[in-house]
Amino acid sequence: EEDEGPQLPLPILPDFWAVFAFFVTALLHALLELCQHWSIDFKTFIQYKEVSTVREGAYVKVVPRDPHATAEIVRVERSRRYKVGGESVLWFSAHKRRYEVVDNAVAKIQMP
Repeated sequence: EEDEGPQLPLPILPDFWAVFAFFVTALLHALLELCQHWSIDFKTFIQYKEVSTVREGAYVKVVPRDPHATAEIVRVERSRRYKVGGESVLWFSAHKRRYEVVDNAVAKIQMP
């Protein structure tokens, strides 16, 4: 009796192109997630869109002037206590500083 050996590929294995497509999809997904973790600019490009007005619940990207500091994405909130003209002020906190948004202009809050 001659030993023919196993048949290759096994019939229960998936097709080469199906495995290749799965590998490429998994690799692209991993790269997309890692690039968003590594780069704030890439994360803002993928997850956010630019708007003309700032409102409560929106997110802003804060890029500091110092080249050694990192950019941040922070949420805009409405103040419950501080009001100007009977209307609550929008504010956000970035790099241990607070900023307020009045008429779509951002200003640093000066502490008393």
